Amino acid sequence: RDSPMAPPRLRPNRPRAPGKLAFCYLSAVLLISALAGSCIPSRQPPRIKLSTDIAIEDAAQNTDVPVSTLHAMLTRLRGGKPRKYSYLRNRNHKFIRYKYPNMREHMDNDLDLDELSPQYQYDLAVIGGGSGGMAAAKEAARLGARVVLFDYVKPSPQGTTWGIGGTCVNVGCIPKKLMHYAGLLGQSVEDAEKLGWNIGTANKTHNWKKMVEAIQRHIKSLNFGYRTALRNAGVEYINSYARINATEGKRDILFRDKATGIHECINASKVLIAVGGRPNIPDIPGKELGITSDDVFTLKEPPGNTLIVGGGYIALETAGFLNELGYRTTVSIRSQPLRGFDRQMVNKTVNLMYELGTNFLYGYEPVKLEKVVDPKPYEGDTDPPKPRVKVTLMNKKNETITREYHTVMFAMGRNPNTGDLGLNTTHLPEQHESGKLYTLPDGRVCSRNASLALSTFPSSTFHINWGMGEAHFKNRFIYAVGDCVYGVPELTPVAIAMGEKFARRMMKHEDDTMEYGWVESFIPTTIFTPIEFGSVGYTEEDAIAKYPPGEIEVYCWDFQTMEHAALHRSRRRYKDEYSKDLGNNCLSKIICVKSQAHRCIGFHFVGPNAGEVTQGFALALIARAKKKDFDRLLGIHPTDAESFASTTGMVKMTKTTGNSYIATGGCGGGKCG
Repeated sequence: RDSPMAPPRLRPNRPRAPGKLAFCYLSAVLLISALAGSCIPSRQPPRIKLSTDIAIEDAAQNTDVPVSTLHAMLTRLRGGKPRKYSYLRNRNHKFIRYKYPNMREHMDNDLDLDELSPQYQYDLAVIGGGSGGMAAAKEAARLGARVVLFDYVKPSPQGTTWGIGGTCVNVGCIPKKLMHYAGLLGQSVEDAEKLGWNIGTANKTHNWKKMVEAIQRHIKSLNFGYRTALRNAGVEYINSYARINATEGKRDILFRDKATGIHECINASKVLIAVGGRPNIPDIPGKELGITSDDVFTLKEPPGNTLIVGGGYIALETAGFLNELGYRTTVSIRSQPLRGFDRQMVNKTVNLMYELGTNFLYGYEPVKLEKVVDPKPYEGDTDPPKPRVKVTLMNKKNETITREYHTVMFAMGRNPNTGDLGLNTTHLPEQHESGKLYTLPDGRVCSRNASLALSTFPSSTFHINWGMGEAHFKNRFIYAVGDCVYGVPELTPVAIAMGEKFARRMMKHEDDTMEYGWVESFIPTTIFTPIEFGSVGYTEEDAIAKYPPGEIEVYCWDFQTMEHAALHRSRRRYKDEYSKDLGNNCLSKIICVKSQAHRCIGFHFVGPNAGEVTQGFALALIARAKKKDFDRLLGIHPTDAESFASTTGMVKMTKTTGNSYIATGGCGGGKCG
C-alpha cells in the first residue's frame, strides 16, 4: 500500500485447470509482484476488514488488475482457498472473473468499483443508535463489514436526555411496560388480601421516586450492555450528532468530537439513516409548561393530577398506568381513540379504562397553557399545594372550558428526526410532509413516485429506476430503516427486522426484503392498557370494505377472567353494591373470509396478558389458518386464550347471525362442562 506499482494492462485470462502448472504460475506471479514492490500486504492493514463487497485494494488507485494477481491477493488476504467464481465490474465497465470464498455467483450489476473500493474508511455508517440502527450495525459487522455508528440524543424541551438504545429502551417500551406492571401489582395486592395474604391494603400507597429509580437502574444496565455488544461486534461507536455531506460526490459524515471539541469527518461506502422520531408538541401559548413521553418516565416528583392530550396508544397506555398507580388522570381526545384499530375492541378497551377510573374528555384539545400563580389545595388534600397548570381547551364549536392540572403531557403523535441531517446536500427527492423518507424495498431512499410505482407494480423490474431522476444515481448510497421511513409501523420488532435484513442484503447474504404492511404482513401489536388489547391482521371495518358483501364472518366471545370472577374484581365507578363487580373484562374475536374456506384474516383479543396471547396466535394467521383449524384446537384449561379453542361457544355463536356472544357463566375463556 505504501509503494504501489504502476497499474499493469488488463489482459484476457481464462481459468486454468488445477495442477502443478497453475501452482507454479501463481507462485511466479506472487514472487515477481513482491520483488517489484507489490501492493499486496503481508497482513491485513489495521482498522480495515475486507467485506464481501470489497474486492481489491488496488481499486482505490483506479487500476486494472490482472486476474492472476487479483486471484492471489484475495487468496492471501482472506487466508482461505477460493471456491467460487464471481464477477466484478471495474471503472471501464469491464468484467473481471475471479474466485472468491463465500460470495454470490454474480455481483449486483448496479454496484460499481467506486462503491466497493476501500477508498472509504467504512463500509457502513449508521446514524442513529436505536433498535433499527443497532441491529443493522451489529449484523453488518458480524458479516465482515467495517461499521461506525453515531448516536446522539437532543435534550427534550424539559432537558431530558438518555443513553444509547433509542426510544424503546429509554423512553418507550421498556419503562412503559415496567410502569404498566407496577400498576397491575396494585390490583394484585387487593387480590392477594382476598386470598389470605396479610398485606394491609387499607393503607396502600405508592412511592413514585422508588419506582423511577428502580426502572432507571435497569435502563442504565441496558445502555451499558448495548455499548458492550457494539464493541464486541467490532462496531465503532461515536456519541456525537452526525450530518451527511454529499456535495461534489462526497460520502462524508461530519461530526464534533465531544472530548476535544474538534469538528471531524469520516467517509463511508453506504450510509444508513435510522434516527427514529420524537414526540410532536403543539404550537400553542404555554407549550413549554407541558411534558411528553420523553419526560414522564424520569419525573423526579409524582405527576399528580394529570391531563394527557391525544388518543393514540402512548396516551392510553400512560393514562392506564398513572391511573392504576393512584393518580387522577384525564385523556383529552379530539376525535376517536386508537384510530385504525377494530372499533368494537377499542370501545371495549376504553370502557374498561373508564370503569377503572380514567376520565375521558372527547372533542376538546388544548389551545393555551398558563402557570397558576397561587394554587389552592384540592378538596381533601392535606399536603401543601403543588404547582399547577391552567389549561384552556376548545372544541370544534369554539366552545372553551378551563381546568387545572399538576401535569400536562402531550401524546399527539411523533415526527422523524430527519430535519437536521444534511439531507439538503444530497439532492434527495422530496420527503413526506411529516419529514419521513420514501424508500425502495431494499431500503434505498427514493422519490415519492418510485414508492408509488412499487405499490402499484410490485413484481415489475422497471420500477427500480422509475421516477428517481439523476439525484437517485448520485445518492444511491443512502438508505433508511425504522420509524423515519414513510408507511412503516412504528414498532421496535419492525425496525430490528428492517435493520438486520438490510445488513444481509448489503453483504450479499440474502435478497429478502421487509414486508411491513400492517394488515397484509400480519404484524402483531398490543396496547398495554390496564386490560391489554392485542391485534393482528384485518379489523372488521377493513375486512368488510375489502371483500364483497356477505363474504366476512365474525366470531366473538365476551367473558370474564376466572380470577376476576372469583375475587369480584370491582369497578372504580359504580352506582350501588349490585353493580360494583367489573364484569366481563375479556373479548375474543376472529374475522374470516367465507370464500377462502373461512380463512382467518383478523385476530383481536382484549384481556389480561393480551400481548402473550396475540404473539402466539399471530403465527396461525401467517400460516393461513382457517376456522376449522381453530375448531380442531383443544384449549388449555382454564385460561383466557382457551376462548379461541373448540371447547368454547365461539364456534357456534357468530356476530353476523345475531346470536349472543356474551358469556353468562363458565370458567374464564372456556367451559367446565
